[in-house]
This record gives sequence, C-alpha cells and structure tokens, in this order.
Amino acid sequence: MGRHRKIRAKHAAHLILILALLRAATHAGAMNAPGLGFHPLKGKPKRWAVSAYQSCRVIIRCEDGHTLEVDNDDYQ
Repeated sequence: MGRHRKIRAKHAAHLILILALLRAATHAGAMNAPGLGFHPLKGKPKRWAVSAYQSCRVIIRCEDGHTLEVDNDDYQ
C-alpha cells in the first residue's frame, strides 16, 4: 500500500479510494460519487474539489480527459 507518513492512518483508506477513482476517471465529472462532495472551484484554470475528511479537500485539474494536477488543501 505504500507509505503515508504525513497522513493519519484513519484517513489513508479514504484518500486511497479517492485516488483510485481519480485514476479510473476519464473526466472530472467522474469524481461525482456519493459522499465526496464534488464541486467546482472558482477561478482559472478550472479546478474541482472533493471532500477527503473533515476540512481537507483533494483538488484536481483535468484537461482533455487527463488529470494534470492533484493537490490537497485544509480549509481550517
């Protein structure tokens, strides 16, 4: 499963699920799964976010069916 030193063990499984969905996605809308809170972000370039846990979001940027950028942000 790999190492995840900076991620709490209780959040690792959910983040792995999000990354697996992202890997299989052919467009950003494919991340619109129940419970993920998929939503677009304002600004350019166009990005979307899904809820990872508590106030943490996984932010993605896709173009032409390819994921170009994946980041996380904690809205605390």
